Amino acid sequence: MESAHNHKKHVLITDIGTFLGSTLALSLIKDHFTVYGVGVKRIPQDLLSSHNFVLLEMDLSQPLPQYLPHFDVIFDLSMLEKNRGISQTPHISPQISNSVMLARQKGSRVIIFSSVKTDEDFYNHITSNQKDLEEKIALVLIGDVYGPKMPLSDENKLTNLIKQAVQTDKIILDHEGLEHVYP
Repeated sequence: MESAHNHKKHVLITDIGTFLGSTLALSLIKDHFTVYGVGVKRIPQDLLSSHNFVLLEMDLSQPLPQYLPHFDVIFDLSMLEKNRGISQTPHISPQISNSVMLARQKGSRVIIFSSVKTDEDFYNHITSNQKDLEEKIALVLIGDVYGPKMPLSDENKLTNLIKQAVQTDKIILDHEGLEHVYP
């Protein structure tokens, strides 16, 4: 029987195919976590070939299957794609609701990533000001994420500049350089 000290931690990462999701997964695998991922786009081969990675083919917006293991931590990245450019309180998706349910029922710690433009009341909206949930749920607000091995196919102004610098060693600014580009 495995002792609590030797228990390998199980982590679930939603939207594993995003740059942030796959990078986070690879980092956790290096730290000896078992990582479960949900998502289908652009999953790196080194992640798919890892013995400590399990790709779950399921829709997290549907009722969760009973066979899921206990997850010590859930990294929910679903808000990053859905609320780009939204500054008001975003709608709580069924996926976020399921993550909150896992925190409540199974004691998982849930870390929800959302855009820096997210309204400050969103956390209170998620936890409904319930103390038991406030200890299990964290909201991390982030902007665009860039780094080594990032996919250069994403089309936004800054990624386009990085792509030009990497591929051609020169940068041509759109609109004669009159448009502001912020990281």
